[in-house]
Amino acid sequence: MMARILCFSKGGRQERLSLVHAGKAPRDFFYGTDRLIEQGYDVESLSSNIVYRPGIFNRLIHFKEQILSRLTKLGIRSGVIKHFSYQFSNANIAVSFTDGFSITLGHYFRDTSRIQSPYLIGCFHGLCDLEMKAPKALRPLVTKIIERSIRRLDHIAFFGPADRAYALERFTIDSERTSIIRFGVDTEFWRPSNSPPSDYIFSIGQDTNRDFMTLVNACVDVDIRIHTALPIVIPASRKNVTVVRGSYQWSSLTDVQLRELYQASMAIVVPLKDVYQPTGYSVTLQAMACGKPVILSRIKGLWAPDLLIDGENCLLVTPGDSYELANVIKRVSKDSALRKRLGTAARETILTHFSLELAAESAEKLIQIGLAAQSRGCFNER
Repeated sequence: MMARILCFSKGGRQERLSLVHAGKAPRDFFYGTDRLIEQGYDVESLSSNIVYRPGIFNRLIHFKEQILSRLTKLGIRSGVIKHFSYQFSNANIAVSFTDGFSITLGHYFRDTSRIQSPYLIGCFHGLCDLEMKAPKALRPLVTKIIERSIRRLDHIAFFGPADRAYALERFTIDSERTSIIRFGVDTEFWRPSNSPPSDYIFSIGQDTNRDFMTLVNACVDVDIRIHTALPIVIPASRKNVTVVRGSYQWSSLTDVQLRELYQASMAIVVPLKDVYQPTGYSVTLQAMACGKPVILSRIKGLWAPDLLIDGENCLLVTPGDSYELANVIKRVSKDSALRKRLGTAARETILTHFSLELAAESAEKLIQIGLAAQSRGCFNER
């Protein structure tokens, strides 16, 4: 009998499949699981962002989760486990691709008598930054919850090597229980354009680790266009900065329009706070796949420090340094040859190292770890 695999993400992925087939959306954010299904794996893709069933009991569960999430910032949703209890009882492996639900898996399955437990794999985008998101008074409690949850996961995967290295020491994790999962982008969808670029700098993102104010405060004459739902206060003197309010959840900006904005821009700026989370990688890789020069903050959580080479396929700047960022923007705006060279190298880097095929291979290796452990009867001591 084929092993049954549950894969949890934030949701909305399945709804995008029709757009993908129509060429109106990329195959990003399936984390390679769509390719695994095509290869014959028994994968069920599920959303951790469920809408609870009607009834006062379910409303109370949702209310409790909302209060705990606001206090701890961990996003634990044990009600989702109960919602999918049948699927869990019939699964061999359960994989979460979000931080909050990865913590939820370990937190809930601390009592394995509640439900038959599959092999649990939690993937983290920024495990080492989770503590600092909580109020200072609650951080000791949050740390204990994180430690207990990751201790009860069978395997832990990280999207960034710095986050992994820090987590191994911070939470005393056996390195054999961990791995790196590769993120890839759809290089057929995110592609260069033959049209000449416009004269504006483009920046987009909704992650709270975006540092748009460093970009706003960069004193340049170039037009800057920012697309975000994050609160930004634009000084009256920065008349060259335009902010379009919106996010992926409430925005008329389609993936095709986003691609056009990448293609039409002079360069893309990804300003980031100096965190361990490998934040900003999707925008960076999409823009690079479009053959655009990317100006990226050199954060400690940089997900591919050996592949993102300053001056070769991107331009790296110190996080929070508006003066340095302004100088780099000026340099890029005045040097068309530099822009072309960086863009060409950027596209080649994505084709070689960040394709969807490589992402699928990475996801398959993760699944194979679970299958091998199951065949040996090896589960982490919870």
